Order: sequence, then structure tokens, then C-alpha cells
Amino acid sequence: MRLADQALFLPNPITQTESQASPVVGGLFISIIQSTLVLIAIVAVGMILYGGFQWMTARGESERLTQAKQTLFWAVAGLIVVGTGYAVLHFVIVQFVAIFKTHQ
Repeated sequence: MRLADQALFLPNPITQTESQASPVVGGLFISIIQSTLVLIAIVAVGMILYGGFQWMTARGESERLTQAKQTLFWAVAGLIVVGTGYAVLHFVIVQFVAIFKTHQ
């Protein structure tokens, strides 16, 4: 069986035993979460650029400067949250892989 065929193989969950469980579904779930985190990080970087643009075009108006600072603050906070979420997800994945490898 080729590697590409193995990646697409999803056994019947009703008839399989616990030792035959396929990691494909778990891998799909992890890929979706990681892709979502990357998308959110891209949006956060876009918001940082937007906040910088607001700051540069504020022309000293205190109201617009305050809005630009808030945009930058929350964009950086979002980036920190996404980075932390990615680190936690990576840690959990590594721990699950280690647990499943020891139990096989």
C-alpha cells in the first residue's frame, strides 16, 4: 500500500477494535485547529498594520490616537493569545502522541 493510500484510509469505527483506531481523524482535527490559529494570527498582524496606519494618519488628534493605541493593544493581545494557544496545542499533541506510543 502506498503512503498516499494510507493517508486516505479511514476504517469503519463500528467494526474496528481499539488497537485498530486510525489517527487520521485526530490529525484532521489538529490540522483544522492549527489552520484556524494561523488565520487568526494573520488577522491580528493585519490589525497591527491597520492600527499603525491609524496612528500615522491621526495628525495629532487625541481621539484618533487613542483609537489607534487601542487597536494596536488589542491586536498584540490577540497575537499573544494565539501564540499561547498554539504552544499549548503543540504541548498537548506531543503528550498525546507520547501516551499513545507507550500504550501500543
